[in-house]
Amino acid sequence: MGFEHEQNRRGEDRRAGSERRVYKSLKGSWHLTRWADIKLQFETRYLMTIAGFALFNWVYQAAPLFVSLNQMNLFFGLYFVWISFTYILVYHGQDKVWKARLTMCADILGIAFVVINDPSSVPPTVLVWVLIVMGNGMRFGMSMFREALAVCFIVAAVILSIKVYGASYDSVAGISILAVFCAAIIVYAYVLTSRIDRTHRELERLSRLDPLTSLLNRISFVDVAGDMLAKVCKYDSKLTLMFIDIDKFKSINDSMGHAKGDKVLCELSSILKHNIRCSDAAARFGGDEFVLVLNDTGIKVATQVVNRIQRETMKWVDESDFDLSLSIGVGEAPTHGDCLDELLLKVDQAMYETKFSATLGGVAYAKG
Repeated sequence: MGFEHEQNRRGEDRRAGSERRVYKSLKGSWHLTRWADIKLQFETRYLMTIAGFALFNWVYQAAPLFVSLNQMNLFFGLYFVWISFTYILVYHGQDKVWKARLTMCADILGIAFVVINDPSSVPPTVLVWVLIVMGNGMRFGMSMFREALAVCFIVAAVILSIKVYGASYDSVAGISILAVFCAAIIVYAYVLTSRIDRTHRELERLSRLDPLTSLLNRISFVDVAGDMLAKVCKYDSKLTLMFIDIDKFKSINDSMGHAKGDKVLCELSSILKHNIRCSDAAARFGGDEFVLVLNDTGIKVATQVVNRIQRETMKWVDESDFDLSLSIGVGEAPTHGDCLDELLLKVDQAMYETKFSATLGGVAYAKG
């Protein structure tokens, strides 16, 4: 039964070779930004609403095309209330993806209503669509940028088609030039933002990894393991943590050079990656110390993983010119602790217990 469980555990959510994920993934193409950026977007909405009210009441001599001026003012008032309502929701931490989509659609349809009622032959209010697309893209990332871009182009095509129907040649030419100009700005902003976004994500990914082994670095491990432990407490599940130290590593560095030492670290990292799932995490904790977190896994199953790591390491050692072994401490949450510091301390103590035993190396389990 245990072997079948282990086979299922190994087969679950695996990836082949170097594409196996041993770091916490970024959450898709959506990202929520700082409060200062969110606040700026809402301030821009307020400013555009006030500017629209002033435009129709004090700049334009002609009345709106399809509604009365009072109805137009009522729209601006309701939209002002809508902005305030969504601002309050976001301020109290209710900024969700579906609410962001709803707000984006409200922005696009709202400006569509303004543009179609704009009495000028070449409506400058079209430029607000540019702000909507760029604002949502810069706030939420490329996923929202693409959605805003698609919806804006569709709605703008319909509205501007209505505007040019029956209009004079000069009006059609002016609207067409304005539309092309806006589209060019948006496409350029999209290309530029996508490049910046890719660079930002790559830098963020690299900042989470150890440059030599491509495992999680210590800071990222603490973040990932903390999230895993929180889920253990919330869902009453289990988690196993392993602390691994390479015995005689210092003598390898001293006698064979640091290049050989690096080769040992990279080979062990490869063995660790090969024996975990995507839902687990592996990190280089520092020097020749490594940590593994096996998600939703108890000590009984984790012991099979430990034995497999030891076998694969010893097989590689026998085929190479290195003299080393592994000392491994193993602990389980919540049995040996429900916070990361406590669990790490007990597993570290277990690891050093076996490291300094007469046999040098092996496996030891944390004490309750």
